[in-house]
Amino acid sequence: MIDIRRVFSATLSMLKQRGLMLVGMLVLFTVLQMIFYTVFGGIIGASMAGAMFALTDMQDPAAVMSLGGGVVIFALLFYLASFLFALAQQASLTALSSPLARPVFGDALGAGFKAAPTLLGTTFLFGAIYLLVVLLWVLLAAVFALFGDLGTFANVLVALAVLPLAIYLACRFSVLVPVVAVDNVRNPIRAIRRSWQITEGKVIGILALILISGLIALGLAAVPFLLVFAGGAGAANEFTAAGGVTALLGFLLFIPLMVLIGIASAVLSAALHAVIGDSEQQEIAAAFA
Repeated sequence: MIDIRRVFSATLSMLKQRGLMLVGMLVLFTVLQMIFYTVFGGIIGASMAGAMFALTDMQDPAAVMSLGGGVVIFALLFYLASFLFALAQQASLTALSSPLARPVFGDALGAGFKAAPTLLGTTFLFGAIYLLVVLLWVLLAAVFALFGDLGTFANVLVALAVLPLAIYLACRFSVLVPVVAVDNVRNPIRAIRRSWQITEGKVIGILALILISGLIALGLAAVPFLLVFAGGAGAANEFTAAGGVTALLGFLLFIPLMVLIGIASAVLSAALHAVIGDSEQQEIAAAFA
């Protein structure tokens, strides 16, 4: 069983100790992504404009298809690189917030970019499995449809069974990012196996941790939402300066709150990984807690 209090204690400790560095890491990635989107987006825009201009003079269908295919490939590379940036950001935040490592900003940044290809590989593996499951589900639904109402009932049961299975798998792979970013497991299959290994027998505790943290996040998110709603409701009846300020305050609170929740989720994952790892890792985690 997981010591949930210890996980939350480690999370709060890391947020206090490394909060400024985590914010700095997030700001750095935001700047890097803005530069990337500006440069790469400009290249894609120029390429598409050039392609549209070239298509007006092209008569060869093969050349037209080749040019269009090149633009599509370029756009796919853009989205792939954007996804890698997002994975690197999450891995860097996790590495920087792990109780198992000392807070070295540059090392955490490098760990994030090194972990991104592995996490991308695991995403592709999960995506392939997901597509296979969907295909099997469609085939089963087609077979069940032959049995009328009984088949419909069976299809509903299968659909209801998917949700607890998805929750179970989410718990088993809840430490996948720190396994890659902190434990330096670079093989996607080995990373999946490692996450499966260290979460064995801990699903109920992990689920409880996720539910509690989710309720806390919803409670925090309710504050700016209520402020915006209260200000907007007042403005709907009769606009007042107080209502406008209240709504604006709620909107301004929403942005830093989302940043805090995003950082806290990475810290929570790192703390969970530290607590449920092997005995040696737990001793290290206790030393930094």
